[in-house]
Amino acid sequence: LIDYYDIKFGRGFDYGYRFPGFNKSLQSAGRCIRSSTDRGVIVFLDQRYCWPTYFKCFPIDLNIKITKDYLKEIKGFFSKK
Repeated sequence: LIDYYDIKFGRGFDYGYRFPGFNKSLQSAGRCIRSSTDRGVIVFLDQRYCWPTYFKCFPIDLNIKITKDYLKEIKGFFSKK
């Protein structure tokens, strides 16, 4: 599959591996919030999500915070109403 996309688009790894995997991550993140009244936190712990090739794939309306102290951020989020 990677070879096919490499020949077709010159980006076999992206189309055969990176984008499908990232899409599955976003799909699972979407399960956190189902209605306009839901509140939730989505944590992507892998450092690859900060790499430009992954980071640029996040939806622009997603409120992203990059932190090493994620527990503090989560507690702060849920302490606000």
